Amino acid sequence: TIDFKDGRVFERYSRPQLVSGKPVGRVWSFRDVTKQKQAEQALRDASSELRIILNSARDGILVADAATRRLVFANPEMCRMTGYSQAELLQMAIDNLHPPRDLPFVMDLFTRQTRGEIEAAGDIPIMKKDGNLTWCDVTSSMTEIGGRKTLIDVFRDITDRKKSDEAIARAKTDWERTFDAVSDLLAHIDMNHRIVRVNRPMADRLGCKPKQAEGRLCFELIHGTSSPPDCCPCAKMLASRKTERVEVVSTQLGGTFDITATPLYNNAGELAGCLHVARDITESRRTEESLRESEYWLRESQHVSRIGSYLLD
Repeated sequence: TIDFKDGRVFERYSRPQLVSGKPVGRVWSFRDVTKQKQAEQALRDASSELRIILNSARDGILVADAATRRLVFANPEMCRMTGYSQAELLQMAIDNLHPPRDLPFVMDLFTRQTRGEIEAAGDIPIMKKDGNLTWCDVTSSMTEIGGRKTLIDVFRDITDRKKSDEAIARAKTDWERTFDAVSDLLAHIDMNHRIVRVNRPMADRLGCKPKQAEGRLCFELIHGTSSPPDCCPCAKMLASRKTERVEVVSTQLGGTFDITATPLYNNAGELAGCLHVARDITESRRTEESLRESEYWLRESQHVSRIGSYLLD
């Protein structure tokens, strides 16, 4: 080829010119192949850019033959995620990357992806070379490469997020169990005196299920009034912004209770409500009253009989 300074490219051809079978010179021909060469260079540049993108992607990328399920491409991030080299992955099929117990689900998913029925799937387990699992969200698309149908899958590692979600779920479950296991009557009440949550002992005293108490006005449900009573510890706490404590005889709860309302704050440090804790002190008050009565009658009997009593150390 001949490359001109103005960017044009020509191919040149020559052949001998014969006269009576004897060479007398050469015939030269030239063809402008500028557009063809530019297209070839553009294709090479695009392929190079695509390879750079695939190799630098932070998501794992696999390309699989739709008919055989064998892998025909894996980017470096997919190698890192699985622990396999690219050469090892290209000797494998989709079947080899998932735990045996999940294969029926994964194969059905693969089939539906190749049909174009779904493009995304979540919580897909990938079995690494060391036997551990990595969890991924997967998006897919069908295309043709070299005349064969292929499925391109993009894997986003969600293992850390999944572990975090599971830890949060366990903490929530543990907290709920602890909340319900406390024998005191507990209620989370918001700034508008509406119940956010009660524990099971409180719900049992109120004669309802915990869910049935949610959203109800606390003074209606706990005190049986249409507005907060004067003794309401929540109302006092909202005014003072500190823990308030009262003793209340409640018909609704069936006894005498030592009640505290402790401020609760949100993540912004703003007051968001209170934790209402009611401790049943009915028996202790009865015991105290019985003791006072006993002391009274003891004094009366001593007065009537004109005898005294004393204590020895």
